[in-house]
Amino acid sequence: MSSRQVLVLYGTQTGNSRAVAAELGTQAASHGFEAVVRGMETFKSIDFAANTMPLVLITSSTGNGDAPDNAERFLRYVKKRTTPRVFEGARFCVCALGDSNYELFCEVGKQFDVHLERLGGTRFLKRCDVDEVDGIETHIEPWQSRLWEALSRLGEGGGADGANEGAGAGADVGAGEGEGKGMGAGVG
Repeated sequence: MSSRQVLVLYGTQTGNSRAVAAELGTQAASHGFEAVVRGMETFKSIDFAANTMPLVLITSSTGNGDAPDNAERFLRYVKKRTTPRVFEGARFCVCALGDSNYELFCEVGKQFDVHLERLGGTRFLKRCDVDEVDGIETHIEPWQSRLWEALSRLGEGGGADGANEGAGAGADVGAGEGEGKGMGAGVG
């Protein structure tokens, strides 16, 4: 596969993560990339061990830290101790959407961030924690700019922003996904 392709996987309950992923898909060509945008429910059809595209994972948390329906199986897969190191050599980043009114704010994205690294992946951009309380655009747009810059550096064989930093303290805190607010459904 071309070094100028990027795989964008989204986990969504009510559509906001899908919308962010679709927007990346639309922006890709203007940044010299071809984006492959897919829902996380398709993870079994992806050969992650053979994939050479950088992986951009966008997911929301629903309720108090639960995975969206289309991401639940993929999250269980990456959390299993018996899962092989299928992300060995893969470059990835995570954008987590959530609501800081919940104790387990952006928990699903945090879990993916930790487990993709545990399974051999290398973070090329610090995780962005998006808080719906602030509004999505407030921090998604700056994150997108950082994302395209980091992807361009990867394509040039250059370094990455936050590639070796931990998921916790190194996380970018950003805007939010406004789904399910006030209904106990979290975001998605």
